[in-house]
Amino acid sequence: MNTHSDDHLYLHKNSNFKKLFKVIFFVKVFFNIVLPLIVYDFPSTKGYFQPDEYYQTLNVSYLKYINKASPENLTWEWNNNLRSYLFPFIIENLGYRLFNQVIPYIIEAYLSFVSEFLIFIGMYWNSGFIYECVLYVNYLKDYVPKEFSTSFGITYGPIFAMCLINSCIDYYSICFFYKIYSLCYENSNTKILDKAVSNKFIKLSFLLITSNFFNSFFQNRFFINTFEMGLNVIGLYFFNWESNSINYKYYTISLTFGFLSICQRPTNVFIWGTIGLIKVLTDFRRTALNLKFYFTLLISIILSLAITLGTDFYFYKEITFPMWSFIQFNYSKNLSKFYGSSPFNFHLVQSIPILCGLTLPLYLISLSKFFKSPNVVKILHITLIINTTLFSIINHKEFRFLYPAQPLYLCLSAIEYMSLIDEKNKSKLSKLLKSIPSFALQSSCIISFFSGLLISYYNEKGVVEVCNYLNENNNVYSSASFLMPCHSTPGLSYMTKYTNEKWELTCEPPLFLLDEEDADIVEKSLENYLDESDIFYLNPRKWISENMSDDPNGSHSWTDCIAMFQILGDDIYDDILKPKGYILEKNWFNTIQHWDHRRQGDVQLYCKKLL
Repeated sequence: MNTHSDDHLYLHKNSNFKKLFKVIFFVKVFFNIVLPLIVYDFPSTKGYFQPDEYYQTLNVSYLKYINKASPENLTWEWNNNLRSYLFPFIIENLGYRLFNQVIPYIIEAYLSFVSEFLIFIGMYWNSGFIYECVLYVNYLKDYVPKEFSTSFGITYGPIFAMCLINSCIDYYSICFFYKIYSLCYENSNTKILDKAVSNKFIKLSFLLITSNFFNSFFQNRFFINTFEMGLNVIGLYFFNWESNSINYKYYTISLTFGFLSICQRPTNVFIWGTIGLIKVLTDFRRTALNLKFYFTLLISIILSLAITLGTDFYFYKEITFPMWSFIQFNYSKNLSKFYGSSPFNFHLVQSIPILCGLTLPLYLISLSKFFKSPNVVKILHITLIINTTLFSIINHKEFRFLYPAQPLYLCLSAIEYMSLIDEKNKSKLSKLLKSIPSFALQSSCIISFFSGLLISYYNEKGVVEVCNYLNENNNVYSSASFLMPCHSTPGLSYMTKYTNEKWELTCEPPLFLLDEEDADIVEKSLENYLDESDIFYLNPRKWISENMSDDPNGSHSWTDCIAMFQILGDDIYDDILKPKGYILEKNWFNTIQHWDHRRQGDVQLYCKKLL
């Protein structure tokens, strides 16, 4: 008899799954494109989170699209072959090329057809109205495709691409949740999920994923971590979790996506290595002693390497293996400490609560029942524990590093919720949860969703708006500079019309230490190393007097406009900027409070008086 895990297509036989992707896609497009366009101009209000969103994805794909991916426009990671181009490749082609080459061509062809049709009608029905229609259509034929490819498509093409990617992620996440839940039912001697229970679980999964605070804030941003999560969840969905036989077709798909995620960021081996090792140990005869398994493994590795090496060759114009460079920088030499270190418990007390959001209590309850849980739930718990532990050992920590594993947290939370509301559950906690009105639970989910969305749009928006302003005033000011911590603004992806001179403070890490073999020397050098941004903020006045000049060809010239944060602008305006002829051109709210003291206050743009 085939089990649920043997038939990976059984989900699609469920009527609830047939329309699921369309619903998810509609939600993504509506809240990330349509609603912002209706309420307010989205590009000018989307807030800033971290530089990697732009400098590791969006700027890179845009520069490649316009054939300006040169060393002077790229960050040190790309100049040192440290990043894989697979994710930016998708954004470049699905976001930029589709929206700026294919769709404008379709629009132009359609309007040409309409124009010819109206001319044909006009041959038999001579009318001034028809003539006016032809003129208007011809105007649209000239205006719309050009406007689409230079403005709308450039801005919204990548956002649409992320909506599509995230729709796939959410869809396969729900499929993965459902599959794991069905396996739990099998272990409880229930052969098939009750239809009502099945429908409830699908709706619950959709609600938990959609309403998650961090998802609504983070998911539609251009971070590689979101792409990693997508590769992981698709691979985990096709994985043979508990079955009497191995479906090698689906195993190949699963392992290919798993290896692709590892190629994007090697730390994903924490997830796949744990699950793979458990699978080999628990099903030793069908894996370790089966030549077909090794053949499947080999095919998956070849496919993933072919895709990764192909896209990387397309970008770097040479055969390269960024994963090795990534490992060397972050782990062999541990140069990631340059970007800061956090205590061992950082992920436990900050990352996991933020990623789980409202579902954190459910996850903790599920973890407390570890020894009574079905095997598949135990595997997920073990995977998360090992993944969190290994990430905790690494000095440099950020919330988003655990993001590729978030579906596992939400999956366990969803299963635990269904267990608590089960009619057979007579525990005090179950009775308490059942007593809470559904309206209260739904309201808390809605508040969580819109809170994340609101913060995403408006927190740190000033650094985005200053780029938009310079972009729209490209013909007014001939040069601009940014006296800010490096990569404080989105950069060229939000300055697509900007063709003038600009410069900003740099912050390259001590790459010379990559060739240093003595670990003590590396450690000591890291403690004493200062980049240009660090040196500037030690004594801004001294740095300005020693480095900035009136030579327009200089690397740090006095430009027509200077952007900075309020805390610096208020300090140096009277004695430095004002004597040079600068006045406050614009002032944008950025954030109420910032963790970095250098980024306190509004974003200010000082420009020289135009004669």
